[in-house]
Amino acid sequence: MTIFRKSIRDSWKGMFGWGIGLGLYALLVIGLYPSVAAQKADYEKLMESYPDSMLDMFGTDDLFSPIGYLQSQLMLYIPLLLGIYAILQGLNAVTGEERKQTMDTLAALPIPRWQILTEKFLATLVIMIGILTQFFLSLVLGRALWPELDISVDKLAMATYASLLPIMVVAGVAYLLSATLPMHRRWGGIISALFLIGTYLIYALGNASQTIEKFQPFTPFEYYDAVKILKSGLPIGDLLVLMIATLLLWVASLYTFEQRDLGT
Repeated sequence: MTIFRKSIRDSWKGMFGWGIGLGLYALLVIGLYPSVAAQKADYEKLMESYPDSMLDMFGTDDLFSPIGYLQSQLMLYIPLLLGIYAILQGLNAVTGEERKQTMDTLAALPIPRWQILTEKFLATLVIMIGILTQFFLSLVLGRALWPELDISVDKLAMATYASLLPIMVVAGVAYLLSATLPMHRRWGGIISALFLIGTYLIYALGNASQTIEKFQPFTPFEYYDAVKILKSGLPIGDLLVLMIATLLLWVASLYTFEQRDLGT
């Protein structure tokens, strides 16, 4: 697990930086909720002037309940934000090593190629769990400081860690592009960003448009519904779809990495 440990060492600062940043943002959002809850009737009256299609984009019809507020102000954006970091992790897996001219050194180690990429992928998984754990602890702290956010800790945990799956799908796309487009990080980054932003927009706009709605099942965000999780628990079927998608992308990355000449 040499490569795994090296990947963790190379990324621990980023892990804590992203975790602390998201945690502080979570505390800010939760800290504002008591004032929002106190003026709920006024806000609801104001929202009546907005078209239903705009409200549908938030994935909930009750923006000012604890669950609706947390969804619309925080949970809706976590997979998108961490998807950015997942792309950076995936692109650095192969392309980054080649740009630093260290891939030949890794390839010279007495381990198969599939193990190199697998250890890097596992490191990305652990790093994302580390960021989400810091985020979750901030949610728990915020709930303790502002009890108006009346959501159970176990539901907060489920909603937080379930977001790992769409994030890892995005990471899988970036890993595949990194293995397919060596030394061309610009193209890999552009395509990964287009995938992340494009699928997110399809998911968000699909809630408000029947024309776009039919494309939602092709996005990873369709299978992560924080509102459903916070109300009813984990939707096992949806999570299995994301697990299978991540597995297929990982296998495709391994196959591509095995077939190509390193450094070209």
